[in-house]
Amino acid sequence: MEKARPVYSLPRIAFLAGIVLFTVNNIFYISNLSAFYEYGASPLYSYTSALIIALATISLGVGAFSFLDMQQKVSPVVNESNTARWPLGRIISDAVFLQKKLFVSATAVYAAFFALLDGILVYQPNVNFAIDYAVNSPAWRVATCCGTPAYVPVGLLYLPAQHVGVELFPLSVLLMLIVSLLVGLNLALLVKALHLSRSQDTKGAAGSVLGAAFGLFAGCPTCAAAFFLSMIAGAGATAFSTIIAQYQPLIVALTLPLLFFSIYYQAKSIGSILQGCAPEARLK
Repeated sequence: MEKARPVYSLPRIAFLAGIVLFTVNNIFYISNLSAFYEYGASPLYSYTSALIIALATISLGVGAFSFLDMQQKVSPVVNESNTARWPLGRIISDAVFLQKKLFVSATAVYAAFFALLDGILVYQPNVNFAIDYAVNSPAWRVATCCGTPAYVPVGLLYLPAQHVGVELFPLSVLLMLIVSLLVGLNLALLVKALHLSRSQDTKGAAGSVLGAAFGLFAGCPTCAAAFFLSMIAGAGATAFSTIIAQYQPLIVALTLPLLFFSIYYQAKSIGSILQGCAPEARLK
């Protein structure tokens, strides 16, 4: 008797809702284009857009994690020779849920690194916040003009005593979440592959490293380029970072496919290693 397959109603609804919400946000932006670029326009437009983006992101996240959770119930396929073939979804799911500490730690560390290099978290020890930013105590400000929904509203947090500033806008937060989660998953899969094979899979590792490196330039190419090049190029860092900022869409377009390909490749590699393992085996 064939085993019942899990019903993916929640992931499908969540994914569909996320796509619909992003589409609605684009329509909302086009319909109210002038309100996003005029000083003095109501801030409700940018706030509404940010709320829609947040809801769409949450919806896609719920869909992704509920899908992976359901994959935990999928058993390996056993053929006539009693060898097991492990579904890629189950392998990826196990990397998330059976290696939670590694997955969460890698995601958090990369997110902090991303925030620091991409200008989300800024440490300025030589800046007088009272003079340069007119703040003497912790303060929070929101700028609602001007730009596309990816760049407004902008939340600014000032911590003068610590010489720390935080700059948040929809695209930076979205990219930080997506890229960090993908890097965390890549690392969890890579560690498991190395543990199972006892030898480094250089192709899978290369995909992870390249994806993670490109990811640092995805959110704010100017910031990341200036950080790295200032250590080797001095004044030339500013000019080069300005040029590389023009290629942000291309950097994003390279980052995500690299990380997804690396996840797929490493999951395939783990599946090959597990080929023939007992059906009750797990990736613990």
